Amino acid sequence: MKRSGLAVLVLVCSACGGNAPAPPLVSQPATVETINGTERIGWNQTAGDTVELATIGYVIYVDGARVALGGVSCSTTATTTGYACSARLPTMSAGSHTLELASFVQDSALLESARSAALRVLVQ
Repeated sequence: MKRSGLAVLVLVCSACGGNAPAPPLVSQPATVETINGTERIGWNQTAGDTVELATIGYVIYVDGARVALGGVSCSTTATTTGYACSARLPTMSAGSHTLELASFVQDSALLESARSAALRVLVQ
């Protein structure tokens, strides 16, 4: 299995007090990353504890279209950079795509962060 260099670092602060999570910070490759479309995308998520971590949801924008990230899994132990999380990429057609991540919490309203910096991928 080819290991893709596609990786994302997401840092989100607590959403307590009605504040939207901080926008994800993305470490992006210098060029377009070629993928087969079945990869997982990974990031580190800051949270006070696993209870707070469980309140954070994630979406990915594929060419501007919002798609909920399902099947997110996060470690139960935090490191200095947060909890390691990952999710399967949504199904994408062959060709070039732009991916942007955002995190959200549901308070009295949906509070979504700004989109991350764009990742450019080429699905083969």
